[in-house]
Amino acid sequence: MKKFFLFNSILCLMVFSCNLDTEEGQLIDQNGNNDAITEEESPQGELLNVGNQNMRFSIFEVVSIDISGEQFSEGIEEGTLSDGSKLDLFLSQGNLSFVVPKLNQGKYTLQFSQSSRLFDLEFEVKPHDLKEDPKTYLQRMEVVSKASFDALESNITFLSKEDQTKLAQDIQSLKMFSEEQWAKAALLTEEELVDLAFFVEANREWIEELNNAVNELIASNFNSRLESNGVSNYEQRAYEISKAFVKSIIIVVGKIPTILASTGTGFLAGGPLGAAVGLGISLGYLLPDILNVFSTLDRFGDEILVVKDSELGVSFKADYVFENDESNELILNREYRTLYAGDKNSTYPFIQELISNTDQLFESWNKLKSKLMVEIGYESRNFSELPSFTNKNLRVHSDHLSVSGISNAKVSSSEKKEAGKFFITFSTTEKEPQDFEFSIVYNNQFFDKTEKKVSAKLEVEEEIVGCEGAEIFIDPRDGTVYNIIEIGSQCWFAENLNFSGDIPEVQDGDAWRGLSTPAWCHYENDASNGVIYGKLYNYFAVESGDLCPEGWHVPTDQEWGILTDYLGGRSIAGGKMKSVSGWEEPNREATNESGFTALPASSRNGVWGNFPVPIGFGTTWWATNPSPNWGRGVNSDFGDLYLYFGDLSNFKRNGFSCRCIKDQ
Repeated sequence: MKKFFLFNSILCLMVFSCNLDTEEGQLIDQNGNNDAITEEESPQGELLNVGNQNMRFSIFEVVSIDISGEQFSEGIEEGTLSDGSKLDLFLSQGNLSFVVPKLNQGKYTLQFSQSSRLFDLEFEVKPHDLKEDPKTYLQRMEVVSKASFDALESNITFLSKEDQTKLAQDIQSLKMFSEEQWAKAALLTEEELVDLAFFVEANREWIEELNNAVNELIASNFNSRLESNGVSNYEQRAYEISKAFVKSIIIVVGKIPTILASTGTGFLAGGPLGAAVGLGISLGYLLPDILNVFSTLDRFGDEILVVKDSELGVSFKADYVFENDESNELILNREYRTLYAGDKNSTYPFIQELISNTDQLFESWNKLKSKLMVEIGYESRNFSELPSFTNKNLRVHSDHLSVSGISNAKVSSSEKKEAGKFFITFSTTEKEPQDFEFSIVYNNQFFDKTEKKVSAKLEVEEEIVGCEGAEIFIDPRDGTVYNIIEIGSQCWFAENLNFSGDIPEVQDGDAWRGLSTPAWCHYENDASNGVIYGKLYNYFAVESGDLCPEGWHVPTDQEWGILTDYLGGRSIAGGKMKSVSGWEEPNREATNESGFTALPASSRNGVWGNFPVPIGFGTTWWATNPSPNWGRGVNSDFGDLYLYFGDLSNFKRNGFSCRCIKDQ
């Protein structure tokens, strides 16, 4: 049966008792003066050694002191202050926790006994100082409380049906509990509101630390780490999820003794109502925070994977047969498994850390849950208690892969990694197919390193050089017949391109010079010139990549350079490329011994949109991938092959000729 007794539940649960009766001798004034009447001195106990821990506290602060240097039994002990008042102490996991009473500023001794030994703990109460108006504290806590519930509710749909029902019921119970606290807060007097504010101010640091740890866990947004267009790095993902859990769990485990101390029996019995309501409101959003950690564990726990076996599944697109110099995607799978009880002795450090901290979390949570008056039905999975695991066969991310141990010295390899995929290229300079073995290496800093040896064959295709004896090429797009010529290892059109396709003809000069899209024209807009000299294209048409037919392309700057070198250099290449006829005099050094048959097609000016040079005196061809030259040209006066370079953006509107070169 769920119990929502706001004040009674807090009074029955909380660890604090101080005597505010002035007849007993303790006076607290508004200035924080310590007017306590001296009681009969208590016997002196052993002074607890707390090292350099900060022992200056605020009133209503829930403190947790490390006393791991002593051996104490866990549980609740009664302590006595130097003024004779009593309060409950909570001993757990090497910590002594209690709630500082509403005391005046000054130094105090807290005395308690265990196993017939008397101990003294000295501390100091800081000046009473509120940094904000009490109502401001309430407003901020209300915002944080709502955010805690919103975050918890966002996890529900990812749980099993049974867990969804339990968690939804718990959320409803906690909301009712929280609403009762806010209802009480609305009835507090101004003085009680001040006590509430003192409680919140005193405990803000540890409450916010726990809240921030949970928010950081939620903000990790594990879903975003899955690749949408590639291979997911499950190993790295497992580590990152585990690391995020450990970070938040350490904070939660460290704060649960503090929460236990604040919810121990006797706290505020007959004491300040405002502080009790402050604690109730704080619990109203601390408990959803803790449940958030548990539900997130359930939501993402199955994505913390461990390598199950040493085997690698391997497949290739080419079924273990590779083509020389061809990139192949290498696909590898491994068996992974989810966490379970066997991981208590895991050899993987980050898994050890997670399992250990998760065990502590459940142990601490069970202690806290037994003290709560709000029943919690939702039970998260504890990895270290799960009897079995789930297998997952997943593709390995390229970050963990490499190739080594190629058995054939005539075979080399190169690797490429892209979007988690692994590509391998095997190469040889031999003319015959090559048999070889190689090892695929899996290396993961979180798990292990293993290799798988693979037998393979490298096929070698006969190299296609030049025009393969052909002298003409028929463009399948429009049926145009072009003479072609083999020059060195390259195969060129022996005449200028005369193709239009979907590219528009632009005749008007003003329209031409304003273009930023593909266009072509004939010299002087006379179609008869196209039959002899081909079309003139702007660079936007060249950039489209659609000018030359399939298997051919507009030559790059580098390919023009290969042609130039083969013909003996720029100073003589032009003459070897020029036709011996069709030019105006003097057409110096023209031999056309290359068979390139360059004709004087002239050009169109991109700035003015006109045709400034008559046909017969020169021609220019476009080059792609300028580095830095974007064109080549010859003229009647010299036998040189000229380079055109500079800022290409200033020349893209020019109309030049195009030649096509065969793909290799």
